[in-house]
Amino acid sequence: AELDAVSSPPAKKKTIVPAMPNFTLKTGESVFVIEQIECKSDNEAFVFFYEGQLQELQNTQVQVNVNKRYAMWYDIRHDGVSKTDWWCIPKKRFCYSSIDFTDWGGKLKSGELGSFDKKLTLPSRFDISALVAHTSKQKCSF
Repeated sequence: AELDAVSSPPAKKKTIVPAMPNFTLKTGESVFVIEQIECKSDNEAFVFFYEGQLQELQNTQVQVNVNKRYAMWYDIRHDGVSKTDWWCIPKKRFCYSSIDFTDWGGKLKSGELGSFDKKLTLPSRFDISALVAHTSKQKCSF
């Protein structure tokens, strides 16, 4: 018997997302915390995050004494990470740079305490790109 050819829908490009590490947050440790995610297209997000010391843990919030602020471009269509090439040439999946605290509407200054979503916090011994990929995928529906 012959099988009828069945047309299948076009394959959607698979998004590779770095695996989130398992961790426990501890007061006093250095952490990254996402301040804001801006969905820029079906493939891109612009993310602001801080590095600082975790001061207090609550059920859903953390208090962080911030000391650095960063901006990261996340583009699911490309591969690689660049910490020095801000404009991502050649194109990278993640590129980021430290920015001034006042850039792009920043409200905190170095040494100030900020309150953030606990789910958007990661010990700085891990790569921030895993948290950015995980949360951007959820927020932006990549």
